Amino acid sequence: MPHLAFDIAFCQQLEKLEKHVRNGVFDAWEKFERLTLDQLFKDPGLKLESLRGARDRQIRTIRITQGYRGVVLAPETGDTFVLLRVGPHDEATEVNVGTMHTFKGLEYRCTAVIGVHDRALPNPSAVTPEEVDRLQHEADLAAERCLLFVTCTRARDGLYVSWAGQPSPFLVEAGCGTT
Repeated sequence: MPHLAFDIAFCQQLEKLEKHVRNGVFDAWEKFERLTLDQLFKDPGLKLESLRGARDRQIRTIRITQGYRGVVLAPETGDTFVLLRVGPHDEATEVNVGTMHTFKGLEYRCTAVIGVHDRALPNPSAVTPEEVDRLQHEADLAAERCLLFVTCTRARDGLYVSWAGQPSPFLVEAGCGTT
């Protein structure tokens, strides 16, 4: 059975990774412990494959999460692979389109949040009218504000926020939207 060992330098990087990426590393480690080598190469979730253009023919990559891949040194002999590092996946540079809810927990190099205007955020259908229940109204506003915050923090290197007409009051509160 193959095994996945961690390079000492990677061990120092591991604690700095986001929790979902660390969990992905441990999931990959578990697959190496459980699957045969043939199964590892066929596993669609792991995607163990050669790195194109690598100088060392023993270098492989594995999928850690949707946005991250691991660089692995394959053994010349034996069955112990060594995880050298984890970094953003090449697919992380592609364009992904979705709602704010679909991007929770994911990270992207750059993020564009489009249509953050006063009629869309807070979403009127997600907020209880104040006259119906003042406390629930405030809780709903807080949830909508939090959703925007989480969406905007998905960007690792760059964030672009746009709106037409009046910006969301949440942007104005944050000092980002000009009226």
